[in-house]
Amino acid sequence: MQIFPTSISRKIISKNSNINRRAARRVWAALAAFALCCFVPFGHAEDVSSDSSLGDDLQQFGALPYRDGWYFRLTGRALFPAGNPQPTADAAEKMARLASILRRHPEITLRLEGHIDRAEALSTRSEVARARAINVGRLLAGRGLSPKKIKIIGFGDSRPIADADVPATSSQNRRVDILIIKSDKGAVAARGRAAFGRDLAASKTGLSGWWGRARRGEMLNLDGYFKHESAYQTPRPSGFTKMRTTGFLSVSGRLSEVLSYKASGRAFYDAVFGLTHRYPPPVAEDLRSQVELRDTYADFSIGDWDLRVGKQQTVWGEAIGVFIADAVNAKDYREFILPSFDFMRRPHWGANLEYTHNDFHTEVTGIPFPLFHLLARPGYEFAATQNVPANVAVRVEEVRDPARTPNNGEIGGRVSYLYDGWDVAAFHLYAWDKFPVYYRRIGPGAQVVYSPGRSRLPVTGSTFSKEFLGVVWRGEALYSAGKLLSTEDLRDRDGVVRRDTLDYLLGFNYNFAKKIDMNLQFIQRRVFNYGPTQLANERPEQSSVSLWIKTGYFDNRLEPEILVMSDVKRADMMIIPKVAYTFAGSWQAIVGYDFFEGKPSGPFGQYDRHDRAFVELKFTF
Repeated sequence: MQIFPTSISRKIISKNSNINRRAARRVWAALAAFALCCFVPFGHAEDVSSDSSLGDDLQQFGALPYRDGWYFRLTGRALFPAGNPQPTADAAEKMARLASILRRHPEITLRLEGHIDRAEALSTRSEVARARAINVGRLLAGRGLSPKKIKIIGFGDSRPIADADVPATSSQNRRVDILIIKSDKGAVAARGRAAFGRDLAASKTGLSGWWGRARRGEMLNLDGYFKHESAYQTPRPSGFTKMRTTGFLSVSGRLSEVLSYKASGRAFYDAVFGLTHRYPPPVAEDLRSQVELRDTYADFSIGDWDLRVGKQQTVWGEAIGVFIADAVNAKDYREFILPSFDFMRRPHWGANLEYTHNDFHTEVTGIPFPLFHLLARPGYEFAATQNVPANVAVRVEEVRDPARTPNNGEIGGRVSYLYDGWDVAAFHLYAWDKFPVYYRRIGPGAQVVYSPGRSRLPVTGSTFSKEFLGVVWRGEALYSAGKLLSTEDLRDRDGVVRRDTLDYLLGFNYNFAKKIDMNLQFIQRRVFNYGPTQLANERPEQSSVSLWIKTGYFDNRLEPEILVMSDVKRADMMIIPKVAYTFAGSWQAIVGYDFFEGKPSGPFGQYDRHDRAFVELKFTF
């Protein structure tokens, strides 16, 4: 898996794949039929607030009535340090008190749902959420509760209860939700995940069925943001390179005990292409505006099984600054790796089936119509470069994408297991190389012709994470079997050679004094059987390091942050310092600088003349 984007030269124009509208309509029709079949209210919620002394004891403890039981929420920095699945002493004390109540009521069962916040999602494995719930379960089991009556679920950062983009409140999403259910009601909970609304206390009304869910705001949750970004290139020719205004809207809800949904879309307009003549027409056409459907899917959950059908992101790895195990979704590299990874991932149409039982988790994903990476067009500052023969006429043809048929789909699977604090996962994906392969031939008049195409690329990978002495250690690896790489040897018949590659990462996260979050990573790429011929933009071994530090002041309203990525053996680096300020609850302002240094042949040095200052203003609702 290629870590950074490359293309043949600044004269190459990549061709973006068109969405198959007819296939999209078929998927929408299938989703509509699926929703109609599942839009059925299951059972009726009962008011359990006065259900014996258990309800009185739990309410005194701080639990609230919810449908067929009660819920309690462990949340915030004081109970869960950033990136750390281990609860604090304060959380352990609360669980000891809860266990003393529940021991007197053997008829209850527990459902523990682990969550992480947005910042953790950028710097830790999503399995930290499940590990967090497991550790809370161990605290309760250690106090006398039966492990057989404790069910564990991890949701990552997909179900926030506070604004994920407002730092002052986002740490509330770092939590474990505890659902306490009477055993005779357990069948209701077994029909699906317990989907907590933004204000679960509203369930005291005792409303049932779909009307009750509608009244409690569970069927329709609306959120989104408006954002303006401006960037100014400081080296000559200096000037504005971005004046982009973006709108994002998401609608989600729970239609029944087993069915929930999400639909989202994003649109942007960049005024720099209308107010300046800095870029050639193909670049302006590609980046001036865009309207796209983002994550739009239906979730069907029953017991230990979860099925997601629709347009989605499948995240199997979450490193900082690079994509290694995060190999399922295609990415938008038109602005290099500077945008957030959520922005860069291209949601694909497909289905994802998951099974979770205690410490074991497995999933299978199928993608009938794969997408490919978007690369910047020549003439834009982040168009990647690659060496071409000197003093030779070159012609580049349009990229050839595979036909959109089931035979050209992608399929993969992943298994993970948590044992003694070790969260270990392995996966395999039968996929396409998301980057184009530049086949080469000699045309009329000794002209060198490049024909970009696609090739199959099976990949196998693994991830791990382990908390030890307050430090979360983690790693990712991806082995690509038979990747086609461009060679600079003009004697080679088609200009490409097949090589196996290995990309891996080792790193750790640590929180200093519950105030400063730090991530350090070592990243290496190896090309096996490199051979005597120079490969374009490849070395037998490439090593780099990254350092990310973030802290907060004034209740995290002011958050300085810096990311440094550097090659180990040569002067090639990227440094991004920035400061975010949150005000008036829903507003956030960011100022920062993108600094590149190195030779033109380096992944960062190729943008040495494109350092830029940037500002961002965002309103979240």
